[in-house]
Amino acid sequence: MKKRIAHLTSAHPRHDIRILLKECASLAKAGFEVFMVVADGAGDEEKVGVQLLDLGHRGGRWSRFFIMPWKVWAKARKLNADIYQFHDPELLIVGLLLRLEGFRVIYDSHEDLPRQIYSKHYIPLWLRNVISFCVEIFENFVSRRLIAVVTATPHIGKRFSHINRTVVVVNNYPLEQEIVAKSLRKRDPKQICYTGGITRVRGALEMVRALQGLDVKLVMAGPMENQQLKSELESTPGWENVCYLGSVERARVFEVMETSSLGFLLYHPEPNHTDAQPNKLFEYMAVGLPVLASHFDLWRSIVEGYDAGVCVDPQNVDEIRKGLLKILESEKNIENMGERGRNAVEAHLNWGSEEKKLVQLYQSILERGVR
Repeated sequence: MKKRIAHLTSAHPRHDIRILLKECASLAKAGFEVFMVVADGAGDEEKVGVQLLDLGHRGGRWSRFFIMPWKVWAKARKLNADIYQFHDPELLIVGLLLRLEGFRVIYDSHEDLPRQIYSKHYIPLWLRNVISFCVEIFENFVSRRLIAVVTATPHIGKRFSHINRTVVVVNNYPLEQEIVAKSLRKRDPKQICYTGGITRVRGALEMVRALQGLDVKLVMAGPMENQQLKSELESTPGWENVCYLGSVERARVFEVMETSSLGFLLYHPEPNHTDAQPNKLFEYMAVGLPVLASHFDLWRSIVEGYDAGVCVDPQNVDEIRKGLLKILESEKNIENMGERGRNAVEAHLNWGSEEKKLVQLYQSILERGVR
């Protein structure tokens, strides 16, 4: 009889790359019966061997934090799973309640939550310190009582290693089918791209300003932070060089990357950014796209360590422009950088090795009868 696994989220999209397409799909492939509880109002469905169970639309911030966790908890209890894995900080209370009822529970920490609070600009500055402190106390309290903690980066893993005895780092490396051996699409030497959420702290304004006076086109694909930012970008010198696609299907995102000659990754030095490993970094490399990235130590060790791009100060427009021109100086340079990045992903930075760690964690918990 198959062991039943349940992944819980009320904040992430149902087809989330890490949760559904990587973790849940890998566990289903390994022979587990896998459920994913979501909250978007799109209904139940089966995808990649996983049963998606919808709790209805999550609503606004109030509902997300104070109503949906109880709905997730009620649904989770009915599933009576052998192992639960939850993915949202607001579900810490759900994880704790399930654990107190005797269930095996894993926390998947995608972000350095206490440091992430400092990037929440809708929270008054003086209040961020208080909230960050309280959040860390509660997150540590819950995590110490869980069966294991899975983290998305080594930095987060190091923090939890002092809190829980079983910590496994499962990096957000690309799926093997996303590694493009050689793109059949022709790259445009004057087209560059940015894919993902378009926000101030992810360098939206600096990217546009760096285009002023250059003969290049920036294709941006992803949701805009808000209408205010969109209006500001549209009035920023350099916007005339931008082709904004909005939110598009994943296949279209890869088409954009495969036809571009450079990928932007210019996050500001926020506390939650400097040690992060964004999906798009490895996705750019997987399709042979040179990367112009922020000069954080970790990112520099990957991008410049594999000679797959250039790192710059993400808040210095002149430095961004120089880095951009350095990568685009010749088609041969673009090709060589892209190939080195793709080779690195193919050899080391892919989901295959991460999948094994996750499956082994589940098998270990079940074989040892850990409670």
